Amino acid sequence: MIDTIQDIIRRIIGVILLREKTFEDIAKDPSATWQAAIIVTVVALLSAFSAAVSAAIFSVGFGAANFGLGLAENVVGDIGFRLPAFNGPVPAFFSTFFGAFASWLVWALVTWLIGEYIFKGDAGFAEMARVIGYAKVPQVIAGLGFIPGIGWLIRLIGWGWMLIATFVGLKTALELSNGKTILTILASGIVVFLVQQFIIDPIFVALF
Repeated sequence: MIDTIQDIIRRIIGVILLREKTFEDIAKDPSATWQAAIIVTVVALLSAFSAAVSAAIFSVGFGAANFGLGLAENVVGDIGFRLPAFNGPVPAFFSTFFGAFASWLVWALVTWLIGEYIFKGDAGFAEMARVIGYAKVPQVIAGLGFIPGIGWLIRLIGWGWMLIATFVGLKTALELSNGKTILTILASGIVVFLVQQFIIDPIFVALF
């Protein structure tokens, strides 16, 4: 148990420092799948807390149901994409929490399909899920996104850091060039955004 915790901490540090060797290790280790799920859970809880507090303070929901947050979970509302309007802290909390998990899985699936079959990368879906899950580590600061005045900046920093970590992780796992990795991220972002607009948003609006 202690060795497992130490392994997770070591990987978290490697992700924060954007080490390719760490992402290579994560991609190749099947046991890192549940570790990635834990990280996504922590990020989802912190993001949901921030969304709930923001909704309580500003009467605005910042739900991570917006699949533009395959690229950036809670920042989308700040950079122009449309978010469903979730009124109240409770709907904002649950929509953000479950949206974070949906975002993780759909983003991993779309990225894998594009990277593997269009750009001829070399990785499976599980590897993508592990890498993308761990790449969300920088978004732990999303829990501070409710702070008035600077909350948007905190979320922006977390988003940018996560995006860079995702780039390093995908490049390493898929074994692609810089150019193909960027194209994979951009193409995946467009597909995921369309999924959000026409499938996920209507579902979350109906539920919350």
